[in-house]
Amino acid sequence: MNKDMINRLKTAAGYQKKAILALLPESTASHLEVIGKEMKQMFAELMINGIAGAAKQDKDTTAQEDKAPVARGAKKVDID
Repeated sequence: MNKDMINRLKTAAGYQKKAILALLPESTASHLEVIGKEMKQMFAELMINGIAGAAKQDKDTTAQEDKAPVARGAKKVDID
């Protein structure tokens, strides 16, 4: 998709949000706004923790691979 279409979709989503909030009482709409902000923060926190966990796991895996002994030289093979 091009940038113009993405911008149109974002604008349409904003209008949908405004339309739904307009149907609700004022107090409910304000509560939904707060809930929406908290959900965005929770999602961002989950993403940060997930990325940090994946980076830590990758670092641990790399460290374990570095500690593994490297086989060098020739191995003796018996031929019957």
